[in-house]
Amino acid sequence: MVDRTTSWTRFAACQRHQWRTTTSTASMASRGIPPPSWEKKLYWEVKARERLQVQNDKKLAELSDQEYSRKIDVDVLKA
Repeated sequence: MVDRTTSWTRFAACQRHQWRTTTSTASMASRGIPPPSWEKKLYWEVKARERLQVQNDKKLAELSDQEYSRKIDVDVLKA
């Protein structure tokens, strides 16, 4: 016997997936429609945060290396 609930939910999930893929901004761009301005702004904000995160990670790695090689004095207080 076939479980109709499962097949129906699969069908509904496929329909939702098809709707998402047909209305995505990627498909809009492939059709020559430019992305909305809020999406451009969000993209550049995310890129700026990623660049800042990379810079901070580099600084942290440099300080950790200096601390490890004892180039800078680090006072560790024991509580």
